[in-house]
Amino acid sequence: MASRRYKNITIHPAQGGALIGSASDDVPTTQEANFLSSSANYTTKTNFRRETDGELRREGWELFNPHPSEAEIGQWGNIKTFDALDSQYPIRAVHQFPGTNGTPVLIAIAGGTVWRLRASSGPYSESYVDNEYVMGLGEDFYWQSIYIFRDHMDNLEVDGTLKSPFEGGAYRWEVVNVTNHVIINNGVDLPIVYKSEWDSAEPVYGLRENGVVSVGTIASFQDRLFCSDLTVIEKGYVNWFTSGVVEDPYGNIYESPLYPAQVSTQRYQYRMVYSSEGDPKLFNAGIVSGDAVVMESGGLPGTLTINNDGSYEVAFSYRFKVGTKGSMYKLYNDGLFQSDEAYTLNISSPIPMIKFVDEKTSNISSIFLTPNTTTDSLTYAVKTGSNNFEPYSVDYGSDGTYGTYDDSASDYWTTWTTYKLVDNNGDDLGVADPDTGLLLDEGTYSIVLRPYVEQLRSPAAFREFSQDGSRMLAMKPLADKLVCYRDSVFFFLSRTNNAEFPFAVEPRYSGGRVADFRHTIIDIDGKQHLFMGNSGIYSINRSSTEPKQVALFEIGPNFWSKVPPDLAEYVYAVDNPITREIFINSPIGYDTEGKITWGAVAYDYINHTLSEIDCSFTACAYIRKPKHNRIGPEEAWFVMGVHQASAGQPSYPGTQVRTDAKYGGVLTRYGYGPPPVNSTEPYRVYSRLGEGYESTIKSGLIDFGDSFSDKEIRSYVLELSSKYGTTAVRVKISTTTAPQGTESVETMQVVDGVEIDYVELNNLVDENMIPMYIKAPYIRDQITVLPEYDSDGKVVSNPIKLVGRTFEVSGVNTRATTQAYNQG
Repeated sequence: MASRRYKNITIHPAQGGALIGSASDDVPTTQEANFLSSSANYTTKTNFRRETDGELRREGWELFNPHPSEAEIGQWGNIKTFDALDSQYPIRAVHQFPGTNGTPVLIAIAGGTVWRLRASSGPYSESYVDNEYVMGLGEDFYWQSIYIFRDHMDNLEVDGTLKSPFEGGAYRWEVVNVTNHVIINNGVDLPIVYKSEWDSAEPVYGLRENGVVSVGTIASFQDRLFCSDLTVIEKGYVNWFTSGVVEDPYGNIYESPLYPAQVSTQRYQYRMVYSSEGDPKLFNAGIVSGDAVVMESGGLPGTLTINNDGSYEVAFSYRFKVGTKGSMYKLYNDGLFQSDEAYTLNISSPIPMIKFVDEKTSNISSIFLTPNTTTDSLTYAVKTGSNNFEPYSVDYGSDGTYGTYDDSASDYWTTWTTYKLVDNNGDDLGVADPDTGLLLDEGTYSIVLRPYVEQLRSPAAFREFSQDGSRMLAMKPLADKLVCYRDSVFFFLSRTNNAEFPFAVEPRYSGGRVADFRHTIIDIDGKQHLFMGNSGIYSINRSSTEPKQVALFEIGPNFWSKVPPDLAEYVYAVDNPITREIFINSPIGYDTEGKITWGAVAYDYINHTLSEIDCSFTACAYIRKPKHNRIGPEEAWFVMGVHQASAGQPSYPGTQVRTDAKYGGVLTRYGYGPPPVNSTEPYRVYSRLGEGYESTIKSGLIDFGDSFSDKEIRSYVLELSSKYGTTAVRVKISTTTAPQGTESVETMQVVDGVEIDYVELNNLVDENMIPMYIKAPYIRDQITVLPEYDSDGKVVSNPIKLVGRTFEVSGVNTRATTQAYNQG
């Protein structure tokens, strides 16, 4: 009998690398006749990612810790350590924005609490001691609460189920930047605004003063804050801002005794409002007309009372916020001409013109507002452990944080104050009758106060896009346009040269291919958007008239079809430029035992491949390493929120079970990045907070170009990259007579009396071949890398990069008679 002719066939990842989910795993996914188009693809690719020419074992992550060492954690201020940020709730938002002085500011949100990472400047002190130069110990960081929302997306019903965001619950956090401000929205509470120099965040008061109750979605475009899907006060605006039973006119309306009999609301899901250019706080307070408010114009109404001695007081009719950082109505500070402290004042009276004069110089450049008493200005906040909003002073306790244990009754104020008008030097103004030149007679006059900056900046405005009446889902900039996504359409807003109408509308697509999972909308290269709908993954660009399906996802796992509508707000996409991937996080890949089999689908936009991660990240962000100042180079980090619990603890979408003590919402750093300071080796971590993990690749069915005949295979070689180390690898090889047939494991063996279905290659330095004898039409291999531990049980880094699998194969010119009906 003549010997068979064997040849070596090597399959490289670059010859395919697609993750097959919906396509048959024995069919080429390209138009090439080469069998490698299908043989080099995978049916499973978990915790591996493409790196140039091979499949690299995906890195893990470690605890987020900007300290040089654990021992340097400070113990001062409102401290939160770098273990669990929240012992119960997941971290649902991580965001870094540029501070006013250029220093990046990191914030994270868990439950309803917004935390800011503070950095001390003390440890960098430099001095000379005994003629020696001494450097400080290093940076010191701590988390400080800057705001507490009433609602958040992890609130539970009485029966322990999630409170649906579509039945009164909060949406996923939206965080945007506008000119060194950061704005945060949850779709239920009033959005808040924060700047790096502020002690705490504050609601966007200007929205409520225009009658806005809540905002469904926000965006930043052309230095403006855009708000859409508005719920507004339909009836009872005056009652709301004047009634003494309303503790906080900027708080929750639905729990007020005025609702719904005296104050009612209406949702306009197609209505939009944008702020003045350059100031997301400025929305041009509306004019009250009857029982409603006319938006965009007006100001703060009140009265000017002149006494018989010429002194006067200014009091306001509505409980608008005055004198706080987030308010449109500022108090006198340094009296800069045309600053945001300056005002115009209109007086309604029989006198045709009223002028204000500086009694000393008879000259005035600006009008300013200052308290007429020593009472501190009012600010509102949430008291810890309560859903009640109460006014509190700008002092709010010794720790500099509201709602904490050291607050006392003296920190809270409920009194109203009157104001007076001054010039830019802080001197009192008189009110003169232009006909006589004398000060105005004693009496009370109606006035309207308007910020002067409204006249300087491009104005705010409301727009309505009723069309089919569908909901505004999200807004996202795309190059020089703002893409507005709705339930059934999307359209573009573009900048115009018209000051009165600064944005033009370009209608585009109407149909079913829309961003049903609105938090997956992501800019992938500055020229196109990628988003997930109920029927697949789509992309659009600036010239698109309709969304196009992304072919790579069409052949991959149809994960979008597994997400129930009530979990849509938990699905989001984020760019990880460290690994050059987009993570689409869908925290629903659980098996029958509750273990996450996949929690994120990673799209490599360089090599155009997919992979899965068997973990759910509750929030992600690309940041620069926190520093206490902005001098010098900064490391690039990718951070993720991970929620952990033990059996019996509260579980949320994305929760993972751990047996150690690291529970709750934990902020972690992805285990790969540029070299740290004073190093030239890339930063890599191959454990997950001290725990190991498996990485698995499973090929499609391999027929070596002939699905009609048997193949004989007598050896298998695993080829690794020389750029990485080696580790123990388990290889399982199986065969089948037909794609729809039952697979037989060919590596089945008994070791020490235990039956196993794999071959373990322990010494891959020079032992990487598995001898075998297999005869079958189809073959499949599965490669699994397990964690490695040292003698103390600690996880050891064990990276590995697969660059090829070589089969020693000989074709058998037969019809594979085992497949023939009633034959053989």
